[in-house]
Amino acid sequence: MFLWYQPFMVAVVFDMDGVIIDSEPVHKQIEDLVFADLGIVLSDEEYYHRFLGVNEYDKWFQVKRDWNLSHSVETLMQMERDRHAESYSPEEIPFVPGVLSLIDTLYSRGLPLAIASSSPFPSIAETVRRAGIEDKITAAVGGDQVSRSKPDPEIFVKAVEKLRQAASERVGTGARSEFVAIEDSPNGVTAARRAGLHVIGYQPRQSVLPPLTAAHQICRSMDEIAAVITALPTTF
Repeated sequence: MFLWYQPFMVAVVFDMDGVIIDSEPVHKQIEDLVFADLGIVLSDEEYYHRFLGVNEYDKWFQVKRDWNLSHSVETLMQMERDRHAESYSPEEIPFVPGVLSLIDTLYSRGLPLAIASSSPFPSIAETVRRAGIEDKITAAVGGDQVSRSKPDPEIFVKAVEKLRQAASERVGTGARSEFVAIEDSPNGVTAARRAGLHVIGYQPRQSVLPPLTAAHQICRSMDEIAAVITALPTTF
């Protein structure tokens, strides 16, 4: 039950890939397979990094343009989906250590929670179901529900709108709010900041992903994130 009487309401928007589920290594392996199918040989990790947090259409549109491919974007997307179905079951992708405990903690404090992920909405719904957190997530927006991918702020703007609507149904429109995003990619951090959210960059010490220099602060574990958020509003 949400504690909507709080005079200062904090709401949290989670990215999914790399924040809720540890799927980034899986995505890279699948992309490697598709690139091999296309005869593309990559030696630069930065090429992969540029697509972190980007939805599947925009990613393959860029690949098609970069490599002058004759395939349609839709064909490239289907190739990736087919490779994913051949290689992995959603049940095999682990949750990020500590994230389900974090969600439980924030929910128990009455904080509204949302997901804003570049993955398609059905993937978000499947992850939420598998995690058993259907009752804890107030809103979710997928990459297939926006016209512009991260780093455009549209997905976070929509997530915030849904959270505000849920809050206004309970306490009216005058409640003060602080929206916090948890992101693990530079594109996601940029999108959240452009939407006006306070951004916590999640980057474990063993991460090989690009640094999240634009985040307001960096946390190395879900326990650190819990400490930061539960200290609000004095953090701001």
